[in-house]
Amino acid sequence: MNSLQINLISSLLLCVTASHSTAADVSTADAAERADWALLTTMVADGVDVRVSQADGMTALHWAVWHDNPEATALLTKHGADVSAPNKYGVTPLSIACTNANSAIITQLVDAGADVVLGHGPHVVRGIELYRDRLIAYSLANFATYKRFNLTGVNGLAYVLELALAGDGRFLAGRAHALKQVGLGGPVVDPERAVIAHLRKLSREDFPGTGVDIGPDGEITRFGTPAPASTPAPASASTPAPASMPAPMPASASAPGDKHLADVHPHLRSLALELHRRAVLAGVPFRIVFGYTPYKPRTQPGLGGMATWHQFGLAFDILIAGRKDIDDGRRHFADDDADWRKLGAIAQELGLVWGGIWKRNYDPFHLEWHPGDDSTISSADLKRLLALAGPNGADHRAVWALYPSPTN
Repeated sequence: MNSLQINLISSLLLCVTASHSTAADVSTADAAERADWALLTTMVADGVDVRVSQADGMTALHWAVWHDNPEATALLTKHGADVSAPNKYGVTPLSIACTNANSAIITQLVDAGADVVLGHGPHVVRGIELYRDRLIAYSLANFATYKRFNLTGVNGLAYVLELALAGDGRFLAGRAHALKQVGLGGPVVDPERAVIAHLRKLSREDFPGTGVDIGPDGEITRFGTPAPASTPAPASASTPAPASMPAPMPASASAPGDKHLADVHPHLRSLALELHRRAVLAGVPFRIVFGYTPYKPRTQPGLGGMATWHQFGLAFDILIAGRKDIDDGRRHFADDDADWRKLGAIAQELGLVWGGIWKRNYDPFHLEWHPGDDSTISSADLKRLLALAGPNGADHRAVWALYPSPTN
């Protein structure tokens, strides 16, 4: 064998080796980026990981959605691709699908486990629809822009979306808070709520069978479901009266620890769940740790007087998320002060009495509702309550007749 033959063979071997090395280095994300769907299908069939990401966090599902390929999207989600995986810039396959306005792919992603879909990329407001009780907001438009963006007309409209979801992700209630951008940009509250009428029009026109109804104040409901009216709570010196009471939360609504609400007044349960919904939106989640407890006679006044409102199903206690127990919560009063103040403000807006305003017996964990009555139960108060609940307080629900739920 001469030297020319040896060199040719060596070159071929190097090429083959390089070829095998390159093939082995190709990920499912790489194949999808190149739109090499045949290779991607083969790799998935061979069990290659579909969740692997590139250096910038892009996965095969990101690229399949980017290329608007529903077949590849279905293949990847079927084999465990993460529909909510963010790339380095926080972009998920869901947000890419919204930017592309590809309804078929979006519904595939919902089928694969997405609970809610929020889009931003198109820079303008797009409509809202419901699919399998999951809300899809195709674009909330620009929240904050600067300098060169065109903010004239509808280009300057945007909104913040407030949602209440069931534990399994089903849509329960929502509200669009109207914003606008003027001048050099930056969101401000729009008192004229111009985006609301625009959003209602888009939702009805683009999704006539699956869209939502949006009330003048931004309340989001299914078609044919009226937005709940509001009724002021009875005012008293001890119970603040909010501008309007929230509609009772649906029976399917939930909160961590809501088992403790099993024996409390139905309206108090609604208030507790609404408090949790608003607290989560405000970034201060909590869990419920205590509710009803049986009545035990006292020979002299203690905390709450001659009894506590817990003993009549009219109080509950909460604990800020991340705290192990009440003692742990007490150790972190200083650390959690801002969060407790935020929670207390929300609670008082709802008409709840919050123990965080008590100077002598500071108790931010504690919340109660008994319109018209003081937080301290006097001997005369206890006599009136036990006249309904029985001498041993066993029929605590009978006391609820004194505090009817506001009519909504």
